[in-house]
Amino acid sequence: MSSTRRRPPAATGCFLFWPSPRASSPSLCCRSSSSVSRPALSSRDNSPKGTPAVTARESTIAHLEIAAAAANDKGAEDLVALDVSGPLPFVDIFLIATGRSERNVVAVASEIEDKLNESGVKTLRREGRSEGRWILLDFGDLVVHVFHEEERLYYSLERLWKDCPVVPISVATPAQAE
Repeated sequence: MSSTRRRPPAATGCFLFWPSPRASSPSLCCRSSSSVSRPALSSRDNSPKGTPAVTARESTIAHLEIAAAAANDKGAEDLVALDVSGPLPFVDIFLIATGRSERNVVAVASEIEDKLNESGVKTLRREGRSEGRWILLDFGDLVVHVFHEEERLYYSLERLWKDCPVVPISVATPAQAE
């Protein structure tokens, strides 16, 4: 009896679809870049020499801070924000977070969605909530990926988008809150 590794289901209809582990590159889905026009972005060079500057819009960075705080409130781990506005003309930032269990993944995603909706940001698309292993939330210029630990290691989005600058996130830790 051969043992096969259980592969997480691919999130079809999302921005990132990796059809198989042997595929050389992901396919982009949902919105066509040709139908979206973006104004010119001003480059803010707050990064050290040799690293790309963050070019995401200020409004998207504000939404990122709300999403990161909500994720942190529900116990998300390893928050990473990537400025993907260079290679993807229809998205500014990917926020990647990890939940410890399926319930935690769903709770983190729900809290992020609730807080952004309360601040007036509309959810355009939601994928993966029923499985609770990889939930994708599309808010237009901000796309949030909430992974279970195993799926985050398997899909490794940070490695895929390694050429994109990391956007600093200021989230208060419990020690700072006291």
